[in-house]
Formats: sequence, structure tokens, C-alpha cells
Amino acid sequence: MSYEEEKDIESKRTLFSLDNNDVDLLVATSGFIIYIAIFVILIPYLLIKNSMYNLLAVYFPNLDILATVLGYMGGPPNRLLNDLWLYLYNPANEKLFGFFSTNIINYLALLGLTFTVAYTTYKTKSISKGWSRAFFMIILTYLIPGHFIVKAQDTIGNMLKSRFDKNTMPHYLIVVLFGLIISGGIIGLEDVLIEHISPKIAYIIKLIGKELLIEL
Repeated sequence: MSYEEEKDIESKRTLFSLDNNDVDLLVATSGFIIYIAIFVILIPYLLIKNSMYNLLAVYFPNLDILATVLGYMGGPPNRLLNDLWLYLYNPANEKLFGFFSTNIINYLALLGLTFTVAYTTYKTKSISKGWSRAFFMIILTYLIPGHFIVKAQDTIGNMLKSRFDKNTMPHYLIVVLFGLIISGGIIGLEDVLIEHISPKIAYIIKLIGKELLIEL
């Protein structure tokens, strides 16, 4: 590897190599605010107001998946705010705005995950039962799904090109709906694993706690 290649790779290891060239900051900021207002504030508020805490515990840790789905093609096609959600959530982004937006959403999703663990611990009066949920949630709602959802949406989008122009609202809505269905399946799988396997993990955690003389 040449010195120039090593220098290029090294420069990309930190956010200090990122910039906002070619980013319409007004549109990107508007998209971020709209997302936060609707999906981070309004929907959780309605869930809390209606005492739907179990649904809230499932919803909030999946904010990153929701942002991934909505970000298909940069957001809904429109003339006023083109690429509304292009930089909303993209783990492979090369723009400074995208870096901060992605990490803020990751932070909120992790707060949701810790809320779920804390809420379960509070309800069951058991650290092991609360913590055991995180073993699945971290993998299925945070670490793995994003890239697979993007690939699946791109695949279905290419299949739809013969029926719907790619830059039309029907195309966008169908692909986003498809992404939401996949996300629902992932959340359903997570729920099944938590129900059937989480107790076994909680039991193992308790055994380890006993060996370490810690009440879990």
C-alpha cells in the first residue's frame, strides 16, 4: 500500500475528514426536525398519554430502523424538499450532517433500549429479567437489521421500476410499506425470542450472579 493510500484511509477514520459539500442544509435540517417532531416526540407522547407503555418499549428502540426505512431514495419525492431524508440515517454516510443525524438517532434508540431494560427490571423486580431482553434487542433492533433492510428495499424498488416510475410517490410508498413490514417481522421475531429464550438467559445470568455473589 502506498503512502498516499495509507494517508487517505487514515484520514477517513474520524469525523474530521467529513464535510457538508453538496448538502442542502436547509432541506436536511427540515427533514431531521420533521422526523424528530413526529416520530420521536408526537408518537411517543400519544403512546404515553394512552398508557401504552409496552408498545412504547418496543417502538422507541427501533427509531433507527424506522429512519432507515423512511430514508429510501432520500425520502418522498417532491419539488419543494428534494432529498428530505437523504442524510437522516445512513451508517455509511460521508457527510458531517449525516454523521451527527445518524448518531443522534442511534443515541435515542439506545435510550429507548435502556428504558425497556429499566422498565422490565422495575416491573419484575429482577435485574436478570430486565437485562436478558437486551441480549436480543441490541442485535435485532440495533446492530444487524439496517443494511439488510436497505438491500431489501433496493431489490423491491428495482422490481417495481417496470410498473411505477422510481421518482413517484406510489413507488416510494410501496417500498417504504415493504420496509415497514420487514421491520415488523424483525420486531415480531425479537418478541418471540424474548418470550421463549429470555427466561433461560435470565436464569443463566442469575447463576453467574450467584457465583460472583451478586444479586441479579
